[in-house]
Amino acid sequence: MDDEPTSITRQQPELLAYAQVPFEGTRNGRTQDPNNYFKAAEWSPDGTCIIANCADNHIRNFVVPPDLLEQRDETLKLEVYCSIPSFESVNAFACYPGFNLQDPSTTLVLSAASEHPLRLNSMMTGQLVASYPLVSATTEAYLKPHSLLFTADGNQLIAGSENLISRFDISRPGEGPISSMKTGPKNARSSWSNPGTSLRGFVSALHIDPQYNVLAAGTLTRQVGLYDAAGEGECVGVFGLSGTEANDLVSGNGVTQVRWSRCGRYLYVAERQSDGALVYDIRKTGQLLSWLIQRKARTNQRMHIELSCRNEDNESVWAGGTDGKMRCWAAPHLREGEVAPDQEMQVHEAAGERDFDDLGNAVHTPNKKLSVQRNLLKLWQLSFTARSAYG
Repeated sequence: MDDEPTSITRQQPELLAYAQVPFEGTRNGRTQDPNNYFKAAEWSPDGTCIIANCADNHIRNFVVPPDLLEQRDETLKLEVYCSIPSFESVNAFACYPGFNLQDPSTTLVLSAASEHPLRLNSMMTGQLVASYPLVSATTEAYLKPHSLLFTADGNQLIAGSENLISRFDISRPGEGPISSMKTGPKNARSSWSNPGTSLRGFVSALHIDPQYNVLAAGTLTRQVGLYDAAGEGECVGVFGLSGTEANDLVSGNGVTQVRWSRCGRYLYVAERQSDGALVYDIRKTGQLLSWLIQRKARTNQRMHIELSCRNEDNESVWAGGTDGKMRCWAAPHLREGEVAPDQEMQVHEAAGERDFDDLGNAVHTPNKKLSVQRNLLKLWQLSFTARSAYG
């Protein structure tokens, strides 16, 4: 496969709205840290709300107004609609897939904090709707999930913790998991430690392929496991990220995100402390196909990549970097080897852009992007498109 160029029209993005991380004053009798910041932010599935996890142990909801695209004299400032406090730091959160702002009963977010059950809260009222305990069968201590995922129908939720993937029925509040799958032994020298099927360490990333219903799970020990039937079936295989041609260039310090392509053939893997991302051809060769470079993400902070696609051949990867730049790699699944970004733009001051996501349905176009830098969140409209020469 030849490395053909991409065709791009370049224009500066337009800032549509922004939000600042709030300070609550005191909580539990303690003064809040004035250096509060956004740890992560993502869009609700219906594209109407921005859900943010903040360093002061609050999850906040910013509702995007329907008149977002109307002309204004000043940039729109988004205000917090609802804030949910947590007693401990929130390790992971996930939006209910049926989230619909027009139906408040569906506006739910699941969160995981140390030493507490999983919590399902309304992002409109803050009310605790349900909780689900995840405890050790031997010590009865709460386990610490590092990743959360709803199944596509929203009926079940999946939690990844150390050497364990647990599945809950959301219609059974107060109950533990309906099934738990031990992914590997704590000790690598254990008698059942099979390198082909043993996934060791904290399960830090989860994603289900909507085409073939395969669950991908990544760990902080730089492994990825694949499981049939959305995680209820057999282990298809486990592979490590080290030992590849890309390792010296973009190797990181643990998987923070796995993401299937829309066609279900390719798997994108992002790590912390990495300047790139990996693209695996799972369905055809099962091997590393290409790797993105110059991502500028040498940080322990979870920095997301996001896929944007108009069709199967025009799937682009977007990501933010610690230099405050937003970058796009056009159709990296159609190229082999090292892939440099096809477009970049400055959206924050340098040092610390933390997260980047696609807006989606709220404005019915993939040209709306979200960027986050420490205590400032920005919503952009992009006036260019990145089109692959292949499609």
